[in-house]
Amino acid sequence: MGKLSALAVITLMSLFMFLWYQEYIQSVCVSTMLCSGYTQADEIGILHTQDTNIHHLNNSGTIFQNKSIQHLDNTSKTVPDNVNTKEHVSENYIQTRIIPRSETNTSGGMLKRIRPEEDPNKIQDLFKATHRPSPVRNITVPKMTSIEIEPTAGDKHIIFIETRCLLDESQSRSDPGLSLHKRQACVIESAAKMNPDYKVYLLYSCPISGRLDDSSEYVKTIFTYPNVKLWKLNIARHFSETPLEKWDFRAAIKSSEWPNEHSSDVLRFLTLWKYGGTYLDLDVVILKSLDKLGTDYVGVESQDSIASCVLSFASSGIGHAVAERCVDELLTNFRGNIWTHNGPGLITRVLLKMCHSQIVPQLSTSRCKGFRILSDKEFFPIPYQNWELFFNSSASDETMEIIKDSFGVHVWNKLSKNSEIIVGSNQPYSLMAARACPRMYSVAGHDF
Repeated sequence: MGKLSALAVITLMSLFMFLWYQEYIQSVCVSTMLCSGYTQADEIGILHTQDTNIHHLNNSGTIFQNKSIQHLDNTSKTVPDNVNTKEHVSENYIQTRIIPRSETNTSGGMLKRIRPEEDPNKIQDLFKATHRPSPVRNITVPKMTSIEIEPTAGDKHIIFIETRCLLDESQSRSDPGLSLHKRQACVIESAAKMNPDYKVYLLYSCPISGRLDDSSEYVKTIFTYPNVKLWKLNIARHFSETPLEKWDFRAAIKSSEWPNEHSSDVLRFLTLWKYGGTYLDLDVVILKSLDKLGTDYVGVESQDSIASCVLSFASSGIGHAVAERCVDELLTNFRGNIWTHNGPGLITRVLLKMCHSQIVPQLSTSRCKGFRILSDKEFFPIPYQNWELFFNSSASDETMEIIKDSFGVHVWNKLSKNSEIIVGSNQPYSLMAARACPRMYSVAGHDF
């Protein structure tokens, strides 16, 4: 009888260990960041220390509990009976999030996370429960000399341009290193993460005070991607041996009513004329790889206008021909008193003329000799009139459905820059960021 009892105990213990191990395997994707974009590659890319006295189980453990949840406003709320909580502990991440019972399976007496179909190129099944990532610290970045480089014409690359310091080359002492806004860092990360085969260049006009390693934590996260490159702007060199070499760029920008916007307009067309590639504004969040789009395209922003915030021109052929027309238009028709004249207005005028069209809806790939005119769904699924949808939690499901097939999303920063994005919220912008720029998102703090 004693042998049978011992055998029964051993059998029960073996069953318990088996079920525990199954749950341990399921716990790999418990963390919000892992499930919504934060991958093992992100963990490798970000090195940090963690001041905590939590015991680790082989670098990963799982605690199941129903308990009081600490919310973003520092208030507590008891978890209702219809949800379970999981706390995932690892060397790289500690956080608690609510998992609805509808997303779980309790077969076998153990709680298991039901995983959504994983597709890195689609924004779907993003977590809508409250989550707040623990901050990542002590991020290591490469030396500036190893990442400071300019593009090679014909390569696959994405270019961002920051012109904030073009005329005023001063930078606050309290802001050492490379200075970007959190949303700008998110956009750069999204391009690098979703397009690992592209080099992602930041053409930067500001002086860098101190070392790159002195930058804010969220800025340093973008340089943990090996395809992100820093490209310091030298005006004389940039304009040398181009159609704008003898044009007085500085005088034109100083006389402009919108110097930052118009200097960026000039530099994007000139840069694409020199190097080709894809230019993106720093408020275009990339949601999936741009490979399927190839090169030589623009997007329709509205029925009246082609956008200049997404431009793709090859360094030869029809793309270069369009870029050359744009540079010529700048030289002969630059105007500093109309905000859109040198950007969307310019590319619209050039394409209407090249493609022998009277209005934007007439533009087509066939009319434009192979240069493609994308619909608004690729990058502009939310028109500027509806920009507030990016911040509206109550309409989150509808907004995420609208953008799910887009390659990227223009978030209309000129209109939306003062609206707060809460980390861990159900705002569409927050959900996009959790997926598209998980490293920046993990150190963004309460909001960005």
